[in-house]
Amino acid sequence: MKQIRYTICAVICLSCCLSVAVWSQDVSDLYDQLYSNDAAEREKACQALAKEGAAIMEDLFYRMGGENKTEDMWLKRTVDTIVFNACRPDAEEEKTTVEQALFGVIDVPYPPEIKQFACIQLSLVGGKAAAEALGLRLHNIFEREAARYALERITHPQAAAIITEALGRAHEPEWKIALIKTLGAKKDVSAFDAVAKFSNDPNEDVRIAVINAISHMPDPRIRDIYTERSQNGSQREISAVFNGALVVAEELIAMDIVEEAASIYRMFISSEFPLARCAALAGLADSLGVGALSELKERLNDSDYEVRGVALDRLAPLPGENVTASLIELLDKMEGDTLIAVIQLLEQRSDPAVAPALPKLLQIINESDGKLQQAAASAVTAMPGGEISNAVRSAIEGSSIQVQSVLIRILGHRGDQASLPLILNKCKSPDTFLRVAALETLGLLADPSAAETLNSALDSENTAIRNAAAGSVATVAEALEKNGQKQEAIDLCIKAARAASDLSKVRQLIERLRVLGATEIVAEMAERSGFITHWWVVGPLRTRESLRGEDYLNPAEAVDVSKPVASGRREIAWKKVLVDDPSGQLDLERALVSRSDVGAYLFAEVESPETQKAIFKIGSDDDVFCWLNGESVHKFVGDRGWNPDQDSVSVELKQGKNQIVLKVLNGGGQWAASLLILNENGEKLQLQQRTE
Repeated sequence: MKQIRYTICAVICLSCCLSVAVWSQDVSDLYDQLYSNDAAEREKACQALAKEGAAIMEDLFYRMGGENKTEDMWLKRTVDTIVFNACRPDAEEEKTTVEQALFGVIDVPYPPEIKQFACIQLSLVGGKAAAEALGLRLHNIFEREAARYALERITHPQAAAIITEALGRAHEPEWKIALIKTLGAKKDVSAFDAVAKFSNDPNEDVRIAVINAISHMPDPRIRDIYTERSQNGSQREISAVFNGALVVAEELIAMDIVEEAASIYRMFISSEFPLARCAALAGLADSLGVGALSELKERLNDSDYEVRGVALDRLAPLPGENVTASLIELLDKMEGDTLIAVIQLLEQRSDPAVAPALPKLLQIINESDGKLQQAAASAVTAMPGGEISNAVRSAIEGSSIQVQSVLIRILGHRGDQASLPLILNKCKSPDTFLRVAALETLGLLADPSAAETLNSALDSENTAIRNAAAGSVATVAEALEKNGQKQEAIDLCIKAARAASDLSKVRQLIERLRVLGATEIVAEMAERSGFITHWWVVGPLRTRESLRGEDYLNPAEAVDVSKPVASGRREIAWKKVLVDDPSGQLDLERALVSRSDVGAYLFAEVESPETQKAIFKIGSDDDVFCWLNGESVHKFVGDRGWNPDQDSVSVELKQGKNQIVLKVLNGGGQWAASLLILNENGEKLQLQQRTE
């Protein structure tokens, strides 16, 4: 039996020794793998070693500091992984063993870089014991910086207490600054007194560090320090006070201590620095809202444009009739751009309290011009209530022609139908300026009863009057159609399109005629003007650059629109397009597609009763190439917007049928073309166009 016992013990001992040997061999193999050239192998070794935990911590640090930086990196990564695993919520025991292992590491005289790395790792797992261990190293000039860095990251209150104690013993300015910054970063209010006592330190950098640190320690006494430093400090200190105060104020607002935050903002409301005044004003308005009204109003007279801008921006969203009343009071106190801005603020307010501003706004309209008058007119236009329109109508009589024009337009923009008889009467004024204003206003009111007045104005010899009337026809025509007078609407639009010289107004009328279903009439108007209105088009074809030098068809040969044009592997058929624009414009975006870097061919055929000289007026956006009966007669290469008579080309038409080909290329944006044919004297030439 005794022999058996001895045998069992021997087996157990041998087994333990073998186990240790195997463990050591496994770890050794993992280290070899960690130094492999294969990154994937290194990662596997790192994860496997990390499972050994605190047991290999000292060995990992012992191996650091070699010449191979890659090996060092993976050793540190393994330490990182061990510490990360120890920080799991359910790993308190593992965390304690890792902390103890790191205590042993920081006691070893490693190089500063390795020592600092160890201190950082200790700060992640350490608590009170780690703080005390690191605190001892604050006495060592060679180790204190690494220890301070780690203590800044330890969340246990003992870490802040140790730093506070060290600050009381500090003498060198650089060390004071470092400790003060640490306490600021920890936001420990209990350290306020320890930091604040250095607010009058002889060293400027120390004082600035104090200003920055206490901004993270919400304490009512901050204001006293900031006030003293802003009055007696250097320029750098004043700047630091300003930045620190903003931080404090924001933290106070987050804690719902609004009045204290406002008192800090008010410290800078009269600062000599515009940027400080801007920030203070914005902060005050954001924290107090309507409570900052008096300061905002006062700063509207600030010498700096940016400050005035902040005041206006913060006044705009403030609610309440008392704010509106305050803005009205400012109408008599402000001038120039600031007065315009105040008027614009009143325009944005929709409460009834804005009505008392009307007399002053009408006075401004009557006594000023330019931007100020426009701002006042816009504000009156936006004011709610029928009594406003009554007052505007009353103000018209006795006013100058220019002011009457402004007031009439206000009534139009307000959509005041009760003003229609007055405006129709002004349409008969002998003064062109007033008559134009009244005619334009008819378009705003869009009443079918205005058709007769507009019809009469379209017969005027005065171009301005005709254009004004034409500009109102589109909306009045819409009203006529709704009133069951569709043909009257069409006739009025056609007459206006012929009478107008303003191309933008003609376009509005064309759109209205399209809605009314009268596109053929528009095409006839264009054709009578000498424009080609019957086109066949093929496209889009790519690219603009290639089409500048080559062709998908041979323009020297007769065009057969029944045959498609080959474009790479596809064939594109010709498409018949009728121009429904009296200015002759063929809108290729509408006819084909809105696309950049493309081109298209346009084909038309006209019949001349005899051989005769003619002038082609060509418009294009962008490049254009022109062939007549297979002969190249013109080209323009470049970017431009369309106009109906950009290029003049002298040509000779043969008796009978003449084939015209245009190649129009588009760079980007609008894509269009037109062709007007005149005789050699510049008179429109009526030629029969091919239609089928």
